Amino acid sequence: MIRAIIFDYNQVLADDFSAHREAYKKAFNKYGIKLADDEITRILHMPRKYKIDYLKERHGLQEDNEHIFKEKEKEFFRIAKTRSLLFPETEEAIEKLSKKFALGIFTGTNLEQMLIPEKTMKLFKAIVTITDYEKPKPHPEGLFKCIERLKISANECAYVGDSPPDMEVAKTVGCKAIGKTTGIFSAEQLKEAGAEIIIRDLKELVEMGL
Repeated sequence: MIRAIIFDYNQVLADDFSAHREAYKKAFNKYGIKLADDEITRILHMPRKYKIDYLKERHGLQEDNEHIFKEKEKEFFRIAKTRSLLFPETEEAIEKLSKKFALGIFTGTNLEQMLIPEKTMKLFKAIVTITDYEKPKPHPEGLFKCIERLKISANECAYVGDSPPDMEVAKTVGCKAIGKTTGIFSAEQLKEAGAEIIIRDLKELVEMGL
């Protein structure tokens, strides 16, 4: 029996990749680095260290790179102020699901970038961000921490993500793996990675019996 649902943030609760893409382009353009759309899509799914390694190799990014990433963060928040990044159904779906399940978030982003209204944020009983663990997905460290904070067992939990590493980490810890096709990966790719259920909209979770 599923007693808890844990969500990834990017492209699951929030449709924020377009804002990150714009921010990367604007920030890196200022320093003469032209990033192609496919490159940005690739690095959006990388942990910070791997992003830096990739950009060093492909574009000669220097060791003193922190100022560029800080500029990218500023651009992201400027863009985010002009629009709501949550999917239209997120707040209502989370409110309804919170009445049936304990809810959590396990994400590779940081807390500052999670632009969720306070009323909705309070409905999550456990939040684990990139600063809470050392090893990125598909390593299970972060998801295990979230499960522990919810005080449940892994087989009582479902994890909703938009990428193959999300599905892989869910299967590793013994959670039900739910793939959401609002990222860059297809239903077929998510199924190949272990997704047991495929959804397009969080409202589907409200309507289905888990």
